[in-house]
Amino acid sequence: MKTIKSKIITIGIIIVSMIFIGSCNKRNNSELSQADEQTQKNLGGITFSNDFEWNTSKNIELIITSSKSQVITISSDDQSIRYHRGRLADKGEYKITLNIPNTVNTLLINNKTVSINSSNIICNLDN
Repeated sequence: MKTIKSKIITIGIIIVSMIFIGSCNKRNNSELSQADEQTQKNLGGITFSNDFEWNTSKNIELIITSSKSQVITISSDDQSIRYHRGRLADKGEYKITLNIPNTVNTLLINNKTVSINSSNIICNLDN
């Protein structure tokens, strides 16, 4: 008797779960109504422009070159945050992709200040 009851309960749970999972819908951005779009742009009386960046960080690709082997240290301009440390081989090229906060506009690479004006930065440590 217990096995029949447990089978019925198990089947009931499975059916309810399938109904619950099947009722979930994912809405695409193209399906948003005009009211939804306005709500996205106007949050609690604050209006955001269409080109507002919602990301809090950005990826930048650094290519560091030097004629001599050395340890590479990449940090914030006040040296309070170290983003990366690595080793550059003789007359080599050191490539790295860093994820840094959007508010960071300059980096310190081996005590050399580098402006972040694009997502691809080339830095020569010889000059």
